[in-house]
Amino acid sequence: MAADTGSPPLLTLLDLTAAFDTVDHNILQYTIGLSENVHNWFISYVTGRTEYVALGKAKSHTHNVTCGVPLGSVLGPTLFSIYLLPLGNVISRHGISFHCYAEDTQLYLRTTPTSSALLPTSTLTTCLEEIEAWMKLNFLQLNSSKTEAILVGTPYQLRSSTITSITFSGQNISLSTSVTNLGVKMDPQLTFDTHIKHLCKTSLYHLRNIAKLRPTLTLADEEKLVHAFVSSSLDYL
Repeated sequence: MAADTGSPPLLTLLDLTAAFDTVDHNILQYTIGLSENVHNWFISYVTGRTEYVALGKAKSHTHNVTCGVPLGSVLGPTLFSIYLLPLGNVISRHGISFHCYAEDTQLYLRTTPTSSALLPTSTLTTCLEEIEAWMKLNFLQLNSSKTEAILVGTPYQLRSSTITSITFSGQNISLSTSVTNLGVKMDPQLTFDTHIKHLCKTSLYHLRNIAKLRPTLTLADEEKLVHAFVSSSLDYL
């Protein structure tokens, strides 16, 4: 929509290191702000957990898990999103749109091809620095080396733009020609050609492997494999 109005957006995808593992339970309790019974139910879900390392028949001592939310659980992404709620205020102060889904945080900044590139990128840099500072205070680690940015617009808008990179943590991050956003590969013109090619390649790879197993599979088992590895990817797109 921004590109259609002549303002190609700059999309920045943030990457967190081991995000679910470092959630502080005390901060989470303060952020949730629920009534006593519901609050106790949430806290009982994340506390009292233990972990150990097993290698063959060897097993380490059991340790108490004092932070983090269970990865792969139903409530894990929801609790992490609640933990990040104050981050929205940090981003909004800079007039930047954002979207959060579990540990995936995306920033959207409108740009104008004919104006100087310093204004939007400097605003984004300041916002990223505040995000990094907030995350450090809340025991989260923002991985600047894996943070990506892409400018989305028409071919003319992309040629006219003078933005080629963003500055973050003292380093220049060049704009990408393709980024992976929640499992979907996006290109600057949103043609999705890169994603479709990748999807065809991986689907063919799985179909070849299933074909090799076909003599030992029943029709029902073969259908399950096709749905699990191929159909599910097509449905996700």
